[in-house]
Amino acid sequence: SEMRVISQQSAATYEKQVELEKTVDQLEHEVKEWRNRYARTKTQLRSLRSASMGLSHEHDTAMLRDKGFLDETGLVKDVHVTKYQIAVDELLQVARRESPEKVTEAMKSVVFSVRRITKDVDVFQPREEDAIHQQAKLKARVSSTANNLITASKNFAAGAGLSPVSILDAAASHLTAAVVEMLRVAKIRTTPD
Repeated sequence: SEMRVISQQSAATYEKQVELEKTVDQLEHEVKEWRNRYARTKTQLRSLRSASMGLSHEHDTAMLRDKGFLDETGLVKDVHVTKYQIAVDELLQVARRESPEKVTEAMKSVVFSVRRITKDVDVFQPREEDAIHQQAKLKARVSSTANNLITASKNFAAGAGLSPVSILDAAASHLTAAVVEMLRVAKIRTTPD
């Protein structure tokens, strides 16, 4: 009789666990969807930020175009650039506020964002020898600096936050410089609303 009661309690607990796991999966899917919506909206409303500084959207776009980043035939989608910016900001915020082991998850978002950008660039295969060499050099630099960020993040998490945050900042800075250089060559393509 006691075994039967224990067995029934175990079955009820297992069913509740399965239900909770389904809820967690659903919530994780919703978080991912909302993050994508946020990135798309932030990309589309980027002009609001510049407008609050007294610059018009046309001026902001013209400035990026003059600096050599925007092109209608650009290889990298602007949404991917925004997702990268969000991921790096989140990584640096997590390193300063949350528990050190959460840095690894935030670092993965940065790596996925970098992969999106490099995949956009990989679609284009240049024909000239110089362009092929330049593209390979830029990809190697992005890869190297991404590996440095991964190492810095893992060391920060493994050391329970004893490693200085400035090392993580420096790794993120070097990666961003490499990504910006790649964007200068590959160009950013604005996506329609």
